[in-house]
Amino acid sequence: MTFFNFSKPLRERGFFNGLIELPKDSAHWSITLLFILMAYLLSFWVRLEWIEFAQASYVDETGEVQYLRPDMLRNGVALPNTHDSFYFGSILQKGHLGMHEGNHLIPSVLEKGMITYLPYLLLKFFPSLDIEFLLLWLPVYVAGFVCIPIVLIGRLYGSSLWGLFAACLAGITHSYYNRTLAGYYDTD
Repeated sequence: MTFFNFSKPLRERGFFNGLIELPKDSAHWSITLLFILMAYLLSFWVRLEWIEFAQASYVDETGEVQYLRPDMLRNGVALPNTHDSFYFGSILQKGHLGMHEGNHLIPSVLEKGMITYLPYLLLKFFPSLDIEFLLLWLPVYVAGFVCIPIVLIGRLYGSSLWGLFAACLAGITHSYYNRTLAGYYDTD
């Protein structure tokens, strides 16, 4: 008695089988780490654009620095730019500086999770940091972490290069960029 061999139909399944083949690689893990770093740095670099936009300045005839958008700055540094940033900032002010103690609408830093507890810990370890500075820069540093699993998924499918391309695209895509640009401190 002969049994039907299922291996050939399984390899040939799909409507467009063989039309597009991903290049298979067996690159060393250091190449994958390099690709992760490259995608992360692209994501980081693109987010710096908003800070440069907000802090744009020129020197006038008298030699003084004039800012093009002074309403977006405090002491020459760009401010967080959404109402959510200011809400989470007030939670940090309550936990770190003791402000807003009588306001029951502002919860503790523990209640909102890592979005408030991480900067709270950073303020504890580095007390010279400003809350506004953290809320401006944390999205820039954290947003690129999305590149790590995407490159690793590409490696899992046998192509770290395609994982790099996907991670670069994911890190700078319009909607994700808008929700993670500098100063947009929120859970989005």
